[in-house]
Amino acid sequence: GPGGTMLGLMLGLGLTFLIEMLNDLVRTPSDVRRFLRLPLLGVIPEANEDRAVDDVDLCHVVRDAPYSLLGECYRRCRTNLDLSGEAGLKTLLVGSGAPGDGKTSVACNLAAAFAAKYEKVLLIDANLRQPSLHLAFPRMGSTETGETRRQGLTSVLTGQCDYQAAIRSSGIAGLDLIYAGPPTASPAEVLASHRMKDLIETVARHYDRVIVDSPPVLLVSDVKVLARVADATLLVFNAATTTRGAAQRTLFELQEVGANVVGCVLFGAEAMKGGYFRQQFRAYRKYLKPQLAANSA
Repeated sequence: GPGGTMLGLMLGLGLTFLIEMLNDLVRTPSDVRRFLRLPLLGVIPEANEDRAVDDVDLCHVVRDAPYSLLGECYRRCRTNLDLSGEAGLKTLLVGSGAPGDGKTSVACNLAAAFAAKYEKVLLIDANLRQPSLHLAFPRMGSTETGETRRQGLTSVLTGQCDYQAAIRSSGIAGLDLIYAGPPTASPAEVLASHRMKDLIETVARHYDRVIVDSPPVLLVSDVKVLARVADATLLVFNAATTTRGAAQRTLFELQEVGANVVGCVLFGAEAMKGGYFRQQFRAYRKYLKPQLAANSA
């Protein structure tokens, strides 16, 4: 009867509403503005939207696809960081709530973007449980022995070598790396030690910029100690996976310990039909046409 139909309709509406509520992702720049009191310093489009990065490792967009829109978005993020009004953002922690949000891509590309403007940059992998810098920058073939070749952050923090011995070349001019190093049984204690603070302060004297790829904020506590040591923290939110709740919690947990969260990056943002990105893609391609033609000639 009509009652059943009405009930069905209400259930249907309820379900639609529920799905909309569950789909509470931080998907667009306006979501960031509405739900987080945090400057949006960069929007990195979903890679599928940019044909220029089809065959490019997403950690190396700035290096391998400098004329792509994604490359331009990373450079814009670099500029926004420089202009964010905070003097002396020498040491920058790149963090996110969950693994897989895109923070390693952001850390690697920002490091390359700062190096491209002739800064001397050091990129450190402090995600000791799931390091990924060695995947983004495979170790160069070298004459070192296996033991010294594996030296990295954990070696420095456990006193096995000094920081200079752990520094490796990235293959990008002006950009050096410190890999995570051999696995340690106590990553939290190692990162929370005074040695980590000393290391960050020491390398900051020898580099123009130090970028730290960190563990996920909502899973491990070590990152809070790191965030307090760094001059600034940049949060990465993934447009496809980060919920508003997780984004708010990530921000709250860092602010609660006194971290200087300067802003965020929205990673993997989709071009909405007729939206901001669509027009930007078109305008950017048109703008670059003469330059690209000259380069391929």
